[in-house]
Amino acid sequence: MTEETITPAARFYRLHRDEQLAKKKIEYENRPDVIAKREERERKRAEKEAEKEAKHAEKEKKIQERVAIAAKTKRNIKKVTESTLAPFLESNPPAL
Repeated sequence: MTEETITPAARFYRLHRDEQLAKKKIEYENRPDVIAKREERERKRAEKEAEKEAKHAEKEKKIQERVAIAAKTKRNIKKVTESTLAPFLESNPPAL
């Protein structure tokens, strides 16, 4: 079985690749334009979330108002019970 050979430059690249990528990532994340874009995205996300919360609060407020109106205008239905039917049935017995 022949062993695969590797050049010294390729060996160095393979051994130090992770370090180089980490270094480039740190340099990228510290660039002012990248920081500005990130802050802009976060600001827009926060605004959108605040707008969503405001809409939800407004919707909940409308629901509570409708519930209050429904409670005020609630129909009072008289319940028919045996005690209210008894005098009527005694005066007019059902025909058999």
